[in-house]
Amino acid sequence: MPVVILVVENEVSVRTLIRRILEKRGYKVYSAENGKEALAILEALDRRVDLVLADMAMWRPDSLGVPVTYMTGGDLKREDTLVKPFCSGDLLSYVEQALSTHRISPKPQSFDSDR
Repeated sequence: MPVVILVVENEVSVRTLIRRILEKRGYKVYSAENGKEALAILEALDRRVDLVLADMAMWRPDSLGVPVTYMTGGDLKREDTLVKPFCSGDLLSYVEQALSTHRISPKPQSFDSDR
């Protein structure tokens, strides 16, 4: 089973880029524009999501029953957040660290064309 990540980001270009980077790495990615949409996706998936990556400025859920980690581009910067703008390497390292922290194997299936 691939690792499942839900990305919650209101900017469509950022959301699309994050999704592409994570999918290329082998993660199964769902995306939501806002908290209401994210909750609907979580319900539809019966909360079978390994990690939620959410924009801190737009959505900070109280308790979902799944690990949540944050990204930000504003004045809300903290040590435990992914700061925008970021490169793909930073995103992947951050996600893998978050998964590891929650004891989820961060090694998704590789789809490299060189193999």
